[in-house]
Amino acid sequence: MAKGRGAAWALDVGDHAAVLRWYRRGGLPAKVSDSAFVFTGLTRSRPWREWGVTQQLWQRGLPVAEPMAAGLRRSGLIYRAALLTRRIPDAHGLGSLLKQGNAVDWTALARTVAQFHAAGLDHVDLNLDNLLLSGSTWHLIDFDRCRIRQPDAAWRRSNCQRLKRSLVKAGVFDQSAWSTFDRAYNASISAR
Repeated sequence: MAKGRGAAWALDVGDHAAVLRWYRRGGLPAKVSDSAFVFTGLTRSRPWREWGVTQQLWQRGLPVAEPMAAGLRRSGLIYRAALLTRRIPDAHGLGSLLKQGNAVDWTALARTVAQFHAAGLDHVDLNLDNLLLSGSTWHLIDFDRCRIRQPDAAWRRSNCQRLKRSLVKAGVFDQSAWSTFDRAYNASISAR
């Protein structure tokens, strides 16, 4: 399960299947340290903010991984942090589904993204790895640096374009499927 900058590990916590994700840096800051962040206060720390967004979404009944714990460890002005969530059972990422040639219900996916947007979630990293299918339900994960804000067409459009770029980059973009997604998304947003 470990891959990418935000590598996650599947583990059992008591009777619960869980996912532990350590916060990692990317880009130029990772050359200095891939896991250390400057501590500017608990409420401004990455795990605190992500926990808050995830908890709000969970309490609203949106399809997210249930937050279990968040923590950080300080050493002077530096901290390292992790987030623990309940594992979504039998979940498959959008990217792996497409790469394996599985059919995707683009209308259902679009309605799920629209549902999150209507709730005010500005998901700054909406990509094919953060959309998981479990049974017939799409889930959204990884709310690091995301926020809940007043719904606005500009950031919603930016989120959807981020997803489209992710599909193109992975080599799984299909214009017909994207048109279906786009129509269903716009219809769902208009109906709210």
